[in-house]
Amino acid sequence: FYACMTGLSSSVIRACVMFSIISAGKLFDRKQNILNTLFGSAFLMLLADPDYLFDPGFQLSYAAVAGIVLYFPVFSSLYSDAHKIVRFILDTSAVTLAAQILTFPLSLYYFGQFPSYFLISNMVVVPVFSLLLILLVALIPLTILPSFAMLLGTLIHLLIGFSSDFLKWTDSWPNSLLNGLYLSLAAALLIYAFIMTTSRWLMFKNKHMLLASLLILLVLSGMFAIRNLAIQNQTFIAVHNIRGHDVFTCVQGRMAYVVSDSAFFRKKGRERLLSAFLHKNGISEVKEVADHNSFVSTNFKHIPKL
Repeated sequence: FYACMTGLSSSVIRACVMFSIISAGKLFDRKQNILNTLFGSAFLMLLADPDYLFDPGFQLSYAAVAGIVLYFPVFSSLYSDAHKIVRFILDTSAVTLAAQILTFPLSLYYFGQFPSYFLISNMVVVPVFSLLLILLVALIPLTILPSFAMLLGTLIHLLIGFSSDFLKWTDSWPNSLLNGLYLSLAAALLIYAFIMTTSRWLMFKNKHMLLASLLILLVLSGMFAIRNLAIQNQTFIAVHNIRGHDVFTCVQGRMAYVVSDSAFFRKKGRERLLSAFLHKNGISEVKEVADHNSFVSTNFKHIPKL
């Protein structure tokens, strides 16, 4: 019911399938292994729809849970003797960090962005949302008591507003979101290989894993150097599919000339329409070339020869 109410997104289906497997295991008095449950739910989802494998939500959801399962126990063992309040704060940070370990390569591959203050924001938002989940469940039976339901609803509204305002506040901090960090598929896979080999070296003190990690770092450095050289020497013209406007981008190295009609440059949020393209191609400087007519090809004369 909950999955249907929330739109049957891949992350929600993953949670529901995992919960169903765990509930079935308890019903038959079977021992639980969270990794087996995680991969079992992934197998069932892919069996129902193989296209889930290429869904970023599916990949990020399973990567986050896998990171928590694999790395949270390691982090929590480092402060097991801490005070309860300190342990609660550190647990929140550890869960966030564990989830980020296996999700950040995917985030960079798909979106090219990384939140700088994710630890700070999650230390506040995660406990608040955990409380919200409890309050929302408690709200269902309280609907028979309108006065109590109204009070609880007001509290839920305030908590949601507080979370939203806090996230907007952290988002306004300098460099709150690092853009232009796009990875190729090969680079993302190599980063995962580096995480795996480094983890095995730290956990089992395996020298071969240390050598493998250093070799992967060397390959990654070479790939980034080659990409940087390619960006500096790139020259091409891109045509953008934006409704109501003819928009061309002429790229020379890290410089881009955006050519379009003047109405496009008066359009609110136009930077957002091209930001992904500009960041993905490593463009750091943009010049706008506007034409007062609807046809833009006449303005190519203002652009240096490609």
